[in-house]
Amino acid sequence: METTCPHCGLDAVSAWRKLALGPASTAKCRRCGLKVSAAVPQALLSFVPCVVAVAVVLSGVVRGAGPLIAIGAGGWALTSVLYLVWVPLVARQVTRQDAVAAARAGIGRR
Repeated sequence: METTCPHCGLDAVSAWRKLALGPASTAKCRRCGLKVSAAVPQALLSFVPCVVAVAVVLSGVVRGAGPLIAIGAGGWALTSVLYLVWVPLVARQVTRQDAVAAARAGIGRR
């Protein structure tokens, strides 16, 4: 999972927090406290499975509630996995070396 902080190199956010984190929003690293966000190109591309699922559902090619729910759930699940595994976190503020040193020494935020 890509939850490594670009500032301190430690685990920055939980999986649930990353799923809620978009390119336009920021979160503080739980170790160093510096701001991180999702990379824009990868974040947008990770939503392709959901877009394809919506296109299939709206096209009317598939009929019946069961298959439609399966396509929607599959698109959502694949998008979530792609977002967690493939989308890196990027720095959204200047790296402060004192915060990085404190996080690596184990005295940063928990």
